[in-house]
Amino acid sequence: MKLYCDGACKGNNRLDVAKRVMRIVVTDEDGVVLVERSLKRGTNNLAELWAIVEAMLFVRDCELPGPKEADVCLDSQTAIAWANGRVSKTVKNYSGVMDLLSAMRALQKRVALKLTWVPRDENKAGHYIEENYES
Repeated sequence: MKLYCDGACKGNNRLDVAKRVMRIVVTDEDGVVLVERSLKRGTNNLAELWAIVEAMLFVRDCELPGPKEADVCLDSQTAIAWANGRVSKTVKNYSGVMDLLSAMRALQKRVALKLTWVPRDENKAGHYIEENYES
């Protein structure tokens, strides 16, 4: 199943992380929103990783015949690098990143994951976030 995902964090430039709000969106190939969530705190990069996990959860829970496969398209090279295990211990919210990576690894027992980088203008979930959330 081909999905697009994106994450953003309103107030990402604020020092007070409690005032930040992460938002994630997962869409299908036509840009139809399948998953939309928000959570207080976080960063843009953490939201991007969270969006991948939510895409995997969506595929896992779909009642489709055959193997569960997620071809997740996103515009974050950082999230892709982290998902591939390239995370510096100096990253902000390292424990949060590691928790999400642990969730991804557990989900990969049931969902085959393929990550595909796409330019921002081709990310259908990114279009939705830009149109519906102020930065």
